[in-house]
Amino acid sequence: LWSWHIWVTDYAPVGISDAITDDSSRAGAIAAAQAATRGGAVHTYDGYAWTNPAGAFYKKVIMDRHLGAIRNTYSTTSTLDAARAYGMLYQWGRKDPIPGSADGSATEIDVIYDGYGVAQGISKIEANSLAYSVQHPIVFCRNLLLPSNSWGGYASKTIYDPCPDGWRVPDFLDSDSHNLLQGFALQKGGNVKVLVAGKWQDTEFAVSQSNFDIANGFLYKESVWLPIVRMREKNGTLRDPYAGGSFAPGALPSFVLWGAVASGNIGIYYEAKNAMINMRPTVTVSGKPYGFSVRCIQE
Repeated sequence: LWSWHIWVTDYAPVGISDAITDDSSRAGAIAAAQAATRGGAVHTYDGYAWTNPAGAFYKKVIMDRHLGAIRNTYSTTSTLDAARAYGMLYQWGRKDPIPGSADGSATEIDVIYDGYGVAQGISKIEANSLAYSVQHPIVFCRNLLLPSNSWGGYASKTIYDPCPDGWRVPDFLDSDSHNLLQGFALQKGGNVKVLVAGKWQDTEFAVSQSNFDIANGFLYKESVWLPIVRMREKNGTLRDPYAGGSFAPGALPSFVLWGAVASGNIGIYYEAKNAMINMRPTVTVSGKPYGFSVRCIQE
């Protein structure tokens, strides 16, 4: 048997035509996709991978929100609207989503119900089985180390890729031709603004600001909203920088985005932590069991 995640939203993104011969035809294709997209936008970023014909994303656009989100912009006034931009979380290589924080806190709140209206909590089980992860879609599988071709990587999209038809998990890497966020520059007067507890600033998070606020995030070029979402640790709990009553420097608020490429037991990801965009996806930190966000790119 199979399971589905039905993403109910008025957002209907449209990809660009593959019939691109030069920058002029690319610009026209992007404009046409933007005009046809409903309920939001599609984006292209800066950097070689997007703007050079040899780049992996030259003939692609990326969605304006995380997979599962029903809002693509920040909110400084409504916690409900801010949370609507969160989307779902995914363990690397897994097709089914796991909910993240419902209210910005590290407290688990019931968000899954059965057909009788009875709350179904998210179980956290020691499991490292593809079959088990498919058969138990609302169970967080600790130590889940799925094969490194689960989402396809540089090959074709697989049936386990969680993105809608025509879209896929981005196959980014630390190279000019595959660097998804190369054009992001977080510096005073740069491309990225920081929203902290409802106020805009152009400096890094101070330690006193290191706890989560539901509205926190990064705004790139006034149009791309990157919300700070409480990721799930490898044990399934929602990240809390103050766990145990003390500040944990390694657990600062962060924007984390899975990529489709993996190396052994670790997946490649992008992270913007402490208000600093990490230009280099790293394979040294992130184990596959973590629950991170996904932002889908045109297939």
